[in-house]
Amino acid sequence: MDIKKALTHSVFAVSMFVVATPQGMAATHVERDKKPELIGMGSGAIAGAVVAGPVGAVAGAIIGTVMGQNASFETLATEQQDTIETMNAKNEQLSLVTQKYNEAQLELARLRAEQHSIEDIDLAMNIQFRTSSAEIEPHFMIQLDELANFIQQMPEAQCS
Repeated sequence: MDIKKALTHSVFAVSMFVVATPQGMAATHVERDKKPELIGMGSGAIAGAVVAGPVGAVAGAIIGTVMGQNASFETLATEQQDTIETMNAKNEQLSLVTQKYNEAQLELARLRAEQHSIEDIDLAMNIQFRTSSAEIEPHFMIQLDELANFIQQMPEAQCS
């Protein structure tokens, strides 16, 4: 068989195979690169046509297509594995952030409870003066300074 006839048969076989194959070999529809599949089909058809004529072109195209699909699915599987690893790493980070958030919520609840207990303190003080004197004794002055400091730190505190 001459080269011209072999090329004609292989082009015919490839064109027939391209029309007949779109997604018949794939079990499920998955977004993947179809270039390896088409390259495998074309090169398999040409190699098969050169070696065994039209029958070889069809067989080569089928084998090339399967090999191309295999390469395409391997690439897709690698990409999916990378995506899974990235998502696992992000889930780990999210878990740490969630744990810190929960700890902060517990600390906030503890501080709020402590604040309410401070707000509910009744301050009872007796300041005494000496008879016929307006001077405050030094130990009463310390208590008044502490009370003033407390009031400055808690502006929402109310006197009753």
